[in-house]
Formats: sequence, C-alpha cells, structure tokens
Amino acid sequence: MIEAMKKILAFVLLTVFSCNLLAQEQWSTIQAASGNGPIPIFSIDRDDAIATVVLLPGGPFTIGNKSADTGRPDGINFLVRTVGQFSSEKLNVVLMGKPPRAGDLWNGRSRESDDHGSDVMQVVEFAKELKKPVWLIGTSLGAISAVNTALIDKRAVLSGIVLSSMTFRANKNSGVLSMDVEKLTIPILISGHEKDECPGSNPKLIDELKAKLTSSKKVGVAMISSGNNPTGKPCGPNHWHGYINAEAEAVRSIADFIRSN
Repeated sequence: MIEAMKKILAFVLLTVFSCNLLAQEQWSTIQAASGNGPIPIFSIDRDDAIATVVLLPGGPFTIGNKSADTGRPDGINFLVRTVGQFSSEKLNVVLMGKPPRAGDLWNGRSRESDDHGSDVMQVVEFAKELKKPVWLIGTSLGAISAVNTALIDKRAVLSGIVLSSMTFRANKNSGVLSMDVEKLTIPILISGHEKDECPGSNPKLIDELKAKLTSSKKVGVAMISSGNNPTGKPCGPNHWHGYINAEAEAVRSIADFIRSN
C-alpha cells in the first residue's frame, strides 16, 4: 500500500512539474512609443505552441485586475475570459490591456488612429519574440484595432487576423466596413454568433465585408450556434455578442482556422 501511494504521489508531482514547464503565465508592461504610457500585458507561453495570438478586447479595452484566486485578469470581455481556453489549444497567448493615456477606445475613430495602431504593433513585436507565427484576434471594437494594425504592418509581421463579433459600423464613417480592408492580403477569419443582436455587429453584414476582402489569401467564416442564458445589453460581453456559454465552440473554431494556415 505504501509503495503504491508513493508511485501515485510521484506521478502527481511529475504531472504538476510537467504542466509548469509546459505553460508559464506572467504579467508585464512595455512602454508605448506613442507616449500613451506603459502597456499592460498578460501572457501565457507554451513550450509546444504552434502560434501566438495577441488578444484585443472590445468595449473600453480594459482587461481588469489581477485575480486573487487565479492570478489572471478578472475582466469579463470574451477575450479576457478565454485566455486559458486559447492556451489549451496549444497557442501562446498575449492579452493586451489599455495604456493609461490611450484616450477613449470606446470610440471607433480612436481605434483607427495611428497612435493606437502603433501601440498594438508594439505588442505584436513583443509577441514575435516567442518565435511563432503571430495572429491578431480582435473582438467587437477590437476588430477595428486588428484591421488598423494589419493595415500598418508594412514588414508583414502578422500571419493572420481574426475578426470576432466585429463592429462593422461604429461611429459616423467608422467601423471595419469603412476601412481599406481590400488592401489586406493575410488570411482572415470572420467569427460571429448567429444570434448576435448587437446592431453594429449584425451577422447579415458578413457578406458585404467578404465582398471587399478581395486581396486576402484566405477568408473563412465561423458562425457559432451554441450557448445559452444571455444577459445584459445585446452588445455586452454576457450576451450572444460575447459568445456567452459558447466560448468553447468559438475558441476551437478560431484555433482550427489558425492551424489550417
């Protein structure tokens, strides 16, 4: 009995040790060249990662505080809630927070600014140090950030972008549909929930966007159908717009597209 218990304990310790080697989590900051101040970053690095995803939240671009229970960001945005699920798909994860002087990122025009694109590009360069292909994933207003950054990526650092529950139209003359998306050549995945009731991310606008993506090497669409119990505002993180209780399907479809490229 004692020998058996020793073997079980040794197995448990080996498993824990292996998991610690496999994935490392950390908080860090990098200074924004735009003058917007330190950019907060939460990252999960995997020894067996096939790619690195840089996550760009929607709404005000906040990721929350460090949870006393998990050590991870406690924000409720879709991309903040799912950092662990993205990591489980054998992806390095770099979650970007808002620099303190970045201005109002609720505003779509601010998401299209040169300063904001420069800030995101710095995080992309940080992610590139992990020596894996880098993909941008932006949700809601974060999709505007992803397109803006891809358009200024003159050195072709990015391997692809994912536009999740994207804001097709935000403020006047703002939103993904008003941007120069026909210039994008990298693979693009359009992800959305078929029940999304947010006016700015109406799934019926997907075909209009696809018609403009004439230069992209590959355009995919992943429409999510699972989930339940949406609450709050239709454009909020706990509604269909935020893939409520459909996170697993949404993350897996994104990871599958990245793997296919």
